[in-house]
Amino acid sequence: MKANKRKKLEAAGWRVGSAEEFLGLSKGQLAEVDRICRRIAAEKLGRQWAEEAIAKIRKALDKLPPIRPRKKAARGRKKALHHGK
Repeated sequence: MKANKRKKLEAAGWRVGSAEEFLGLSKGQLAEVDRICRRIAAEKLGRQWAEEAIAKIRKALDKLPPIRPRKKAARGRKKALHHGK
């Protein structure tokens, strides 16, 4: 925080401090919170990268021509002709 902003807040009656002071955390607890926050940020970034990769793949697939079903090939069997028996 900039010093001039801090002075203005303190002059208005606000107390300025750290999250550790506000929450009453020990150094160990603060380290645990920091570790969890970093893990969440890393997972979020990983998801973002995955979503971007999926979007690129979908965009590339949209540019491909549509796939048409293949015509069924004849199996070599001929229909028997029935002669009025």
